Amino acid sequence: MTNVVIPNSVISIGEGAFLSCPKLTNAVIGNGVSSIGESAFSYCSKLTSITIGSSVTNIGSFAFENDNSLTNLTVGCPSIGTWFSGFSLKSVTMLNSVTNIGSEAFNDCTKLTHVTIPNSVISIGTNAFAECSSLTNVTIPGSVTNIGAGAFADCTSLTSVYFQGNAPISGSGYSVFSDDNNMTIYYLPETTGWNPNLFFGIRLVLWNPQVQTESATFGIQTNQFGFTITGTNGLVVVVQACTNLADPVWVPLATQTLTGGSFYFKDLGWTNHSGRFYRLSSP
Repeated sequence: MTNVVIPNSVISIGEGAFLSCPKLTNAVIGNGVSSIGESAFSYCSKLTSITIGSSVTNIGSFAFENDNSLTNLTVGCPSIGTWFSGFSLKSVTMLNSVTNIGSEAFNDCTKLTHVTIPNSVISIGTNAFAECSSLTNVTIPGSVTNIGAGAFADCTSLTSVYFQGNAPISGSGYSVFSDDNNMTIYYLPETTGWNPNLFFGIRLVLWNPQVQTESATFGIQTNQFGFTITGTNGLVVVVQACTNLADPVWVPLATQTLTGGSFYFKDLGWTNHSGRFYRLSSP
């Protein structure tokens, strides 16, 4: 058995249910399951991917012990505990049913490079992502109102954090991020609560890139389509394009740092398409 799918009709996975299944590589736990028993998936040495449904409220001790190949996690349970602290996870995707990322939930996941935090999350606990030394950037949705002390402490590769809402209550007097972290926090126009002391002096930058559609540089030029982007000096902006807004597949065309507060983008390949749409994003 290499794959297992637990249907929604199942409400509990018993103790040691899949203990030492050496060929198991992928597991999907249905939305009906509320409890995963002790050592349920322990010593599944080839288990690389697991999806946990939205009804799980309890995961027993050692449920995933020594699953050293586990790299991809999709999780939907409302509150995430310390179940995956110290794991070799590289990618974590949380479903819209998640509201709370608990203390030390992903602490010491040193291989974690990508995490998706949905708009349903309102709280990120103490040391939730501490020591995730491979994490380079993260986006905090506007739904988050509270971030615990040290939530991203000792994330030594973290250089960019993007906030989509107002400044959260944070830290309980302690820094959310490492004091010596060489990073930048970006926040959106018209959001509130941002001040230089909020995260103990970490640099705050307004994320405000705009395409200058009324500029003489906008539109068809010689053998190219181009436009000027303006914004806060030093912003890193990615220009993406797609050919169909009904079913968009956005392709990055250029990544540029705004020098002197502006950058001229040119698309030399625009004539290869009957129509093309552009947008700006963060890296």
